[in-house]
Amino acid sequence: MELPKVKKKRSDVSKRIEGNKETDFVCIKMSWNSLCKNNYLKQGIQEIVYNINKISFLSYKLLNFHFTRLLEENKELPELTQNLFYNASCYVSVMKMKCINPFHNFLIYLKNYLLEIKWEH
Repeated sequence: MELPKVKKKRSDVSKRIEGNKETDFVCIKMSWNSLCKNNYLKQGIQEIVYNINKISFLSYKLLNFHFTRLLEENKELPELTQNLFYNASCYVSVMKMKCINPFHNFLIYLKNYLLEIKWEH
């Protein structure tokens, strides 16, 4: 004999639903161009988003290279923390001069490695 499933109520969801009964809100889907008519503001925000996406992509590529190198050399992997990703983002952005440099030896290695590849080809 199968027992009936008991539906659990989450208190946070119940509070949100109760609070929404007293709140009027509407969600409207629209394009960025129709939302923002100020071209200067629009270009500025688009440039910021583009640069943040580029920094994110390059920092993940840097960390991928770093972890691959550590695995190939049978070295211990560092703990994955927010600070690790922050430092990687600093290295690939213009903020690199303002950040503490825990990957200094790695960057020297990477620079030498890339120079070797350049001269080999």
